[in-house]
Amino acid sequence: MLGALAPDAGELRALVMAELLLGVEPGSLVRARSGPEAPRPLRHYYANAYLPVAQDAPRKGLASQLKPRLNTALRAAGLGTTDSGPVRLGRHDGSSVDDLPLRLIDDWRAGLELVREVLRTAGAPEGSTVEVRRRGETVTANLEQPLPRD
Repeated sequence: MLGALAPDAGELRALVMAELLLGVEPGSLVRARSGPEAPRPLRHYYANAYLPVAQDAPRKGLASQLKPRLNTALRAAGLGTTDSGPVRLGRHDGSSVDDLPLRLIDDWRAGLELVREVLRTAGAPEGSTVEVRRRGETVTANLEQPLPRD
């Protein structure tokens, strides 16, 4: 909650959190602040960045270093936030990945592109992917391939 009220979180997010804390009708503070042309409700998308790691890699690796960078970039662009994690996951083929859960806001494509750019800039390992769930399906993209059309 405190993160949503932080100065860098944005006015809309702070208004929505204030509505929750005050127990007022959802959208009432937003409408009061923006007038009759209140913004449409924002859509949220759950996403994950998966970074391959060696079985014996330290737990506080690249994914841990990337989490604050991703959070800062997503918040600054108004495109989302990192949730929790990272979490080390073992896969059926015996490989492991560090999973960074993400929450993208409104424009999932722009959010996904921003995440991929941060990962590329940080030198994420080959085989890194980003997944986003939308419209009942999961879109998976590596760091280089174009995103599928909507």
